[in-house]
Amino acid sequence: MGADLYIKSVSDPARTKFNPLFDEACNKQDAAATDTEKEEFQKQVKEYYSAMYPENGYFRDSYNSSCLLWQLGLSWWDNVVPMLDDNDYLSVEKTKEFLAMIQEREISETQKESLTSECKIKDVENSLEKWHEMFVQNRGKLIKFLQSAIDKNEPIYCSL
Repeated sequence: MGADLYIKSVSDPARTKFNPLFDEACNKQDAAATDTEKEEFQKQVKEYYSAMYPENGYFRDSYNSSCLLWQLGLSWWDNVVPMLDDNDYLSVEKTKEFLAMIQEREISETQKESLTSECKIKDVENSLEKWHEMFVQNRGKLIKFLQSAIDKNEPIYCSL
């Protein structure tokens, strides 16, 4: 479960183009006779899946310990849902408001200590520094995504 945001003029054509290729790669992976073949088709599956959801047309924020909005002290339900129209679109004006909310909040170095206990794993790959870096990167991706919708003068479809 998570928040899925779409700039439809980008995301719809990408899904139309790459979904058949994704399905074909999945079928080939399922029919593969060897582990080597399965791994090769898995690369294609990942490639086509990523192409169906390009960063300039799609943003996802999971409802778990990796939730960006929670780290920013915001909520998809409390802050964003009230901004949506009856068809679950965030208008360009509301996108500007949302962007301002995100821009006024930072993922600071001191927030590392406030990351949820689920994040506090001793493993280097799951260190607080890695989690902090991920949140900073995701904030940047969300800002870029929102600004792109504003630049296109296009509302964002939100599945929350």
